[in-house]
Amino acid sequence: MKKIKIPIKLIVVLILLSVEWYYLDRVYKRYIHRFYRKNRRNTNYYNFLLDWIHMKEEGRALEEWFKRKSINSIAIYGTGTLGEIVYKEIRSSSVDIICLIDKNASGQWDGINILGIEEYKKQGFNPDVILVTAINNYDDILESNRELADKMISVSEILTDMMD
Repeated sequence: MKKIKIPIKLIVVLILLSVEWYYLDRVYKRYIHRFYRKNRRNTNYYNFLLDWIHMKEEGRALEEWFKRKSINSIAIYGTGTLGEIVYKEIRSSSVDIICLIDKNASGQWDGINILGIEEYKKQGFNPDVILVTAINNYDDILESNRELADKMISVSEILTDMMD
């Protein structure tokens, strides 16, 4: 049998190409994963805001839903952009906003304290509903706060219910 000689340079090049392929594959997969996650988040925001606009075009407000469900007091979970939009609408309604909850708790909005979830639990507040405005993190928020899950509802669920 004849022995096949493989040049060392070829072996080194093949090893380097394998390492580079492995590295590029990992980077590519991470990039694609981030892209899809960001796209899903943006799609959720777009759909929410589209429903919000339709609701406003029809002259409707979140207060209607709260009245229909006999909800008089709420805590708002999430003080990002959607939280601010929802807060501004509800503050002028007959629904009492007891407090605001956010993982990055600090300060106040119009004299209403923004609390972390642990601080909220310690305070012993008892709103009729905890309105979650962090629509992309709703499932995670429910999962990490199981003892409060029966009081939590996503603002996007309310809009969907109102649009039906």
